[in-house]
Amino acid sequence: MIKNILFDVGNVLLDFDPERFLKEAGYTKEQQEIAMRCVFTHPLWDQLDKGTVMEKEALQEFIKADPAQEALISSESASISSFGAGGSLGLSS
Repeated sequence: MIKNILFDVGNVLLDFDPERFLKEAGYTKEQQEIAMRCVFTHPLWDQLDKGTVMEKEALQEFIKADPAQEALISSESASISSFGAGGSLGLSS
């Protein structure tokens, strides 16, 4: 009997391109650069994607990368969550 089925959504079933996502979500070029630096290229992003770190912990660390950008990082994280990137890709505070 099959109990669980796992789907690798990000870049397997769905194309997840953070730069394109940010552009299409209406972020300015400067905001896109901040989001890429503080979130998508942060070392915890891969751990978040793998599900080995909790979303709340990752968000706190993303904000620590540039505390002056807390509002932008939190807003961008909410956008990803509403995008429904799936699993532990969506962030929530």
